[in-house]
Amino acid sequence: MIPTATGFGLSSADLGTLERTIQVSIATIASPSEEDIPADLPHREFADWVRNASRGHPVEVFTTNYDVLIERSLELARVPVFDGFVGSHRPYFLPSAVASREAAEWTRVWKIHGSVNWAAESQGTVRGEGVPDGSMILPSHLKYDESRKMPYLALMDRLAMCVSRVSSVLVTCGYSWGDQHINATLLSGLESTASSAIFALVYDDIHTDSHVVRCAEKHWNLTVIGPNSGVIRGQLADWEVDTGPGVVAAGRLVKYFTPDPVSGSSTSTGRVNLGDFNVFAEFLASMTSSRPGRA
Repeated sequence: MIPTATGFGLSSADLGTLERTIQVSIATIASPSEEDIPADLPHREFADWVRNASRGHPVEVFTTNYDVLIERSLELARVPVFDGFVGSHRPYFLPSAVASREAAEWTRVWKIHGSVNWAAESQGTVRGEGVPDGSMILPSHLKYDESRKMPYLALMDRLAMCVSRVSSVLVTCGYSWGDQHINATLLSGLESTASSAIFALVYDDIHTDSHVVRCAEKHWNLTVIGPNSGVIRGQLADWEVDTGPGVVAAGRLVKYFTPDPVSGSSTSTGRVNLGDFNVFAEFLASMTSSRPGRA
């Protein structure tokens, strides 16, 4: 007889129940009612930037979040969005549409780790109003196995294509660089195309032993911007600005730099807070020349 007991005294059936419970809990927490959502979200400022900024190519948003705040905010801003699902009654995921050039002017939203409004059905993945069972949320290590299946395979292929595109620019914010699968895809893209670039806006302080720092030291087209330090062209250093006589603080970036108490020196160290999505969204919105009233 093969024993069914696993770690912590749980059986395989117990672990399955635990995972399903986690999925349902995440789906519930990430699906607040409309009246509980604040009116002024940073996602709205992000949507304003997408709508108003001039660009030659559509924005592509890759997210590991399960909630629908990005989609909701883009819709409120009347920004056309394509997410890989087609149909109008019960939209279904179509892998070939992810690689398509159709609707080239539409903003793309790719949810790599699933969504609260996705469901697994016998014929594939469908999108609806909300799925209480959280069947398409993968909080455990099993997501690495599942990522070989649709829709994850198609979305990871899209990420690889975008990063390896000539002169592409990817900005990460709110991503801890803790997902080995995603990291491998990003770094492979940087290695294959020298003209592509990634800017990693990091929320927590970075140090010499931080994984993202070690990656940036080996890949000069990966720039890391942490609160206390940054890595530019493979070199880690603390932030410092010139505050000597005759130097005028100019430009919008000064607003996102908090100087340390003045020490009498001609330079000042400080902290950069762009790794906070609230601040980053405000920064993006500030770059548009005009901000018409919200829809």
